[in-house]
Amino acid sequence: MKTRVLVLGLAGLSWGCAGLAPKATGPALLISGGAVHGRPGADAVLIRGGRVEAVGRGSELAAVAPTAAHLGADGGLILPGLHD
Repeated sequence: MKTRVLVLGLAGLSWGCAGLAPKATGPALLISGGAVHGRPGADAVLIRGGRVEAVGRGSELAAVAPTAAHLGADGGLILPGLHD
């Protein structure tokens, strides 16, 4: 049983890492202007459909999602994926 769970978990992880996971749809939110925890050089996070879609430079992510709502982090810390 443990082996089956491990294999399924690894398969799911590799599926998501390979970019084969379905893309999120819905309105997008771009949070930029802060330091992204764990990602040196990144200052923005793009969220779509309630999921983190991309992490990187704000100018690059704004080009990917030009219609996204924008929220400025004002130099604060951005913690993608953290649920309080």
